[in-house]
Amino acid sequence: MHGIGLRVPKTSQERDAALLAKDLMHGWQSLQRDVETVRAVAVADMERANASGKGLWQNPNEAMRETQLAYIMRCFALIDGLSQYLRGGGAWDRKHRQWAQKREDRAKKAGRMVHYPSAQTRRMMSFMHCYMGVKPSNARMAIEIYRHMLMHEGVLHGVLDSEDRIYSWYAAWELQPDEHLCIKQFDERFDNTFLINIGTLNLVEDVRKAIVTYTDDLRMHESFYHAYLRLTAERWEDKLTWTPRMQFTLASTPESNCAGEG
Repeated sequence: MHGIGLRVPKTSQERDAALLAKDLMHGWQSLQRDVETVRAVAVADMERANASGKGLWQNPNEAMRETQLAYIMRCFALIDGLSQYLRGGGAWDRKHRQWAQKREDRAKKAGRMVHYPSAQTRRMMSFMHCYMGVKPSNARMAIEIYRHMLMHEGVLHGVLDSEDRIYSWYAAWELQPDEHLCIKQFDERFDNTFLINIGTLNLVEDVRKAIVTYTDDLRMHESFYHAYLRLTAERWEDKLTWTPRMQFTLASTPESNCAGEG
């Protein structure tokens, strides 16, 4: 990925890339400080509780897991946003949906069932592979569990693939690099059950590296900049059409009856 495209002279492209990098890194630094602070307190509290025999968790690395999941969801939101910059917005999503639908219809006529990832999942997979070094199969499983399931259902549970293999989840504050975003067998006694591991601090650092590398590509390569401009233009158009409609809708909506009376 890096190195594809044409080097352009110093223009608004470099300024826009620098502004985006500054904006993204400002948000990331706030997230990183929060994660480090909360993690230190959580681990210290759990270690003290374990020492006194009152610990709710045996492993301090797993302390305050609900809080960890909130940080993980924030990281995947950033990955989603970065992947939109990379692909240039809705046009790529629509093109992918059409591509996938044609192939699924063709397979159905041939008596086969094929399900391709959604456009959002596919571009996030691609981004994680190119900028975070995550294998596409691992990236897809992580996105399905830690992004879609967590965002839309608010709970985590296992998923079943087409070969009846079960994939579940495991989150911790920090993991060894070879364990983070890796799929490993849950127990040798159950050869069809696997875990997709994720380290909260590992993921936060992955996002930092991805921001730096992507914005560097944006600064250097014209094709990346064209995709960036398409997305920003699309977002401005959405704002211009969305705001008046929302003002009209809110102004014309009667007050809701929260008590459910009459």
